[in-house]
Amino acid sequence: MDARLYRRLQHAAANEQIVTYSEVAPLVGLDMNLPDDRAKISALLDEISGFEHSQGRPLLSVVVVQSESGRPGNRNPLSLRNPIEKPAPEKPAQSEPSDLRGTFYGAQVTSIHQFVSGNEKPAPETRSA
Repeated sequence: MDARLYRRLQHAAANEQIVTYSEVAPLVGLDMNLPDDRAKISALLDEISGFEHSQGRPLLSVVVVQSESGRPGNRNPLSLRNPIEKPAPEKPAQSEPSDLRGTFYGAQVTSIHQFVSGNEKPAPETRSA
């Protein structure tokens, strides 16, 4: 798991923020204009989700959205059977959890914001990419 990416997502969640793929990709040397890099960031985010899930915590990667739509990508963290509904907030990078109320995705965003803002823990031992 990439420590820089993990810490950035923790910071976003602790501050009840949403970030874009384009904001976090450079942290791990990726360019969202390149299809291979888009696949790589998805794999890195899925790895973080898997780790968080294994620890009984909310899906940290839900704080990452597409800059164009303000919606989560086509990733399916942990192969969840529930579809992630994708509402289009008016202000994509500044969307509030209340904009997403009643959706699986919205519940996950609210859950991670509440969890991390009240219980932020240091990043686990991770390797840098």
